[in-house]
Amino acid sequence: MLRHCAPERRPAQRLRRIRSGRRHHGDANSRMGGSRFPQYRWRLLRYHPEHIAAMSRAVAGLPPRQLPEIAVACRLAGLEPLNIGDDSLFVNVGERTNVTGSAKFKRLIKEEKYSEALDVARQQVESGAQIIDINMDEGMLDAEAAMVRSLT
Repeated sequence: MLRHCAPERRPAQRLRRIRSGRRHHGDANSRMGGSRFPQYRWRLLRYHPEHIAAMSRAVAGLPPRQLPEIAVACRLAGLEPLNIGDDSLFVNVGERTNVTGSAKFKRLIKEEKYSEALDVARQQVESGAQIIDINMDEGMLDAEAAMVRSLT
């Protein structure tokens, strides 16, 4: 029973099929393309009352999932996860990759010497920086484009 009411495994594909009006090769209930099935109603497919009732019956009597206790900390993600908590001693932040704070870095970015600008960040990591603060926010720069070009 639950199997027949389960949510779509590929809802994005079904949405594209519904919006394009193509018909599905399933039963009559799944053929809801074209003008008979307005685009905004695709969301209701997964939340049909029968589906909700089947899910309710399937989990009846089961205890709720216990959430694990997670200590409050600053959690950062990059190439490696970095957790900064009460037991962390000192966190080095490299700030030489900042166009408003480093004349050398600003010159390299303005001259579009991105490989040399990357060397500035690499030197900071080799010197012990655990976090790199990259800032391209400067009035004479297209900050978004400079950020994309320097990091790719």
